[in-house]
Amino acid sequence: MKNINKIIVASTVLALACSKENPDKKAQLEGLIKQQSEIAAQIKTLQAEIALTDTTKKEVKSKMVAITAIEPQTFSHFIEIQGKVETDRNVIVSAESGGVITKMYAKEGDKVRKGQVLAEIDAILLRKGIDELNTQLELANVLFEKQEKLWKENIGTEVQYLQAKTGKEALEAKKASLNEQLKKAKIVASIDGYLDVSYKKLGEMVGPGMPVFQVINFTEYKVTGELAESYIGNVNVGDEVLVSFPDLKKEFKSKIAVVGSAINNVNRTFKIEINVPPSNATIKPNMIAYLKIKDFSKSNAIVVPINTIQSSRDDRYVYVAEANKAVRKTVLAAETYGNVILITKGLQIGEKLITTGYSDLADGQNITY
Repeated sequence: MKNINKIIVASTVLALACSKENPDKKAQLEGLIKQQSEIAAQIKTLQAEIALTDTTKKEVKSKMVAITAIEPQTFSHFIEIQGKVETDRNVIVSAESGGVITKMYAKEGDKVRKGQVLAEIDAILLRKGIDELNTQLELANVLFEKQEKLWKENIGTEVQYLQAKTGKEALEAKKASLNEQLKKAKIVASIDGYLDVSYKKLGEMVGPGMPVFQVINFTEYKVTGELAESYIGNVNVGDEVLVSFPDLKKEFKSKIAVVGSAINNVNRTFKIEINVPPSNATIKPNMIAYLKIKDFSKSNAIVVPINTIQSSRDDRYVYVAEANKAVRKTVLAAETYGNVILITKGLQIGEKLITTGYSDLADGQNITY
C-alpha cells in the first residue's frame, strides 16, 4: 500500500508541474488521462501481488457435517394394501316352507352343530293331514292283505288285487310326501358354527327362502384384497404376507393362497386371498386388515436415506466425505420404500455418505465430522 501511495503522490506532482509548464489545457488533460491509466494498471498489478503474499487474510471455516459409512444391506420392497376378513363358512339359514315360527331352540351366540334344529314352523295342518292319511292307510293295508290272500287262493280277480295294491301304495307315497313337507317345517343348521344373527322372532311369519338365521364357522377365515393390474407379475401363490389388525393390535404372517386370474373391468384390479390361522378367534368377518406383500428384494445392495438425495436440472446426487472435503456424486436410483432408496450406480461400499448438513454444501468444500 505504501508503494501505491508513492505512485499516486508522484503522479499528482507531475501533473501539477505539467500544468505550470504547458498552458495548453487540452494537452494538459490528455497527459493526465494517460498518467491515470498507467497508474490504475500499476495499482491493479500491485493489489494482485499483495493478495498472493498476504498472510493476514482470514481462513474460511469448514462446515460441520455427520457421515455414515456405506455398508451392504438387503433392500426389500413391499406392496401395501387394505383387505377385509371373509369366510366361506358364513351361511344364511332360510325357511323351506311358509308359516308362523312356533318354537325357537337356539339364540344368538349359541354353538350349533350341522343338522341341529334351530326353530320350527307351525305345521298343524300337515300333521292333521298325516293323521288322516294314517287312518286311510290302515284300512288300505287291511284290504290289500285280504285281497292278496284271496288272490293267492285263486279267489277274486287280478283287477281287484291290483286295485287294492295300488290304493295302498298311493297312500304310502302321499304319506311320504307329507312327511317330507313336515321336515321342511323344521329349520336346521347346515354347518357347524355359532348362531351369529337371528333375523326372526318367535311368532313371526316366514316364507319359503326367507332368511331366518346366520351361522358362522370361526375356524375357516380368509383375508381378501385387491391389487392393481400392474402387480399381476409380481405376486404369486405362496408369497409371504404380513397381515395386521390395528384395532386388535395384532399381526401374523401367512402366505398367499389364491391369486385371481381375471382382471376386474371396472377398477382394473385382481383378487388375492390369504388364509387366517385357526387360533385367531378374535378376528371377525368384515374386519379391516392391512397387508404387506414382499414383491422385490436385493441382497448386498447400497441403500441410502431418501432425504440425502438431491436433484438438479441434470441429475440426482449426494455428497460424500473425502479427505475432509465434500465431494458431489451423481447417482442412479431405483426402487424406494419407506424412507430409503436403492442406489444402482454412483456409490461404492465403504464411502462416507454425508447424512447431516448436506443441503447447502458445495463440491470441494471443507468439512469437519
